[in-house]
Amino acid sequence: MAQYTDWSSILIDIGIDVPVDKVEFNIPCPLHNDSNPSCSINTEKAVWICHSGCGQGSLRTLYSLVSGKPLPLNAMIEKQESNIELLDLLDDVEDTSEDLVEINNPFEGRQPPEWIYDRGFTKETSNLWEFSISDQKSLVIPIKDRYNKFVGWVCRQPEGKLPKYIYSTGLKTSKVLFGENMIPDHMSELYIVEGTLDAIWLCQNGYNAVSLLGLNMSKDQEKALYRINTDSYIIALDNDNAGINAGNQIGSRLEKYGPIKYMNLGDMYKDVQDIRDKNKLQQELKNNSFIRSL
Repeated sequence: MAQYTDWSSILIDIGIDVPVDKVEFNIPCPLHNDSNPSCSINTEKAVWICHSGCGQGSLRTLYSLVSGKPLPLNAMIEKQESNIELLDLLDDVEDTSEDLVEINNPFEGRQPPEWIYDRGFTKETSNLWEFSISDQKSLVIPIKDRYNKFVGWVCRQPEGKLPKYIYSTGLKTSKVLFGENMIPDHMSELYIVEGTLDAIWLCQNGYNAVSLLGLNMSKDQEKALYRINTDSYIIALDNDNAGINAGNQIGSRLEKYGPIKYMNLGDMYKDVQDIRDKNKLQQELKNNSFIRSL
């Protein structure tokens, strides 16, 4: 069994470059092709967040996403004074802070950037999801809770500008299941995706979908998925190692609520938005989803 002196040594062991003598720092995110230091890590508090939208949570979660395996429950940290104590592995703790607060939308009524239509989104979709534009010309997507209250927003920046996603200050993404306010009372299948545009793209093409606003599923989001009246869940995170690993973990947690299917797009597509043709999307989703549990 591995012995570590601190979280820095654990991260170094899985190939993450940790600056010497720093407990809080920014690095290129290990979960996506990142040329900027968009991932913030605090080894003292054992937390991380990717400001480009990959997710956030405990360093235990980051370890699992990067390495593809969970940190063993009996993993130990040996302190410098040679006292050995069990790692604090409490993960995905329910956020007991106050509920989401309704706020005003400062971008309401603005027309969205034209590039969103070049990606295949329609005017009807833009109106339905209330797209608008920021002062920096980014697409603004309102974030609403299940009661349809406006609680924040996410800015999707134009191609080539990083980070891709910027969330409004104070938004508690762990308490939001994006798109929950838009789904019907009952459905045969519910797609679970990473990003807001992934969920909107599926909805535009006739599929019920919600977004986790990243790779991680919080306890609050798990509760939200449980209360949704669906016959089965389809895990449809991004088609890369991070997405596949996170999807497996999420599926394992949801299996107790119902059948789990996994989207398998092979090597051709990174995510559902890469499939611009509606008929091709229908074919891929029909042929490449498979059931793990019944």
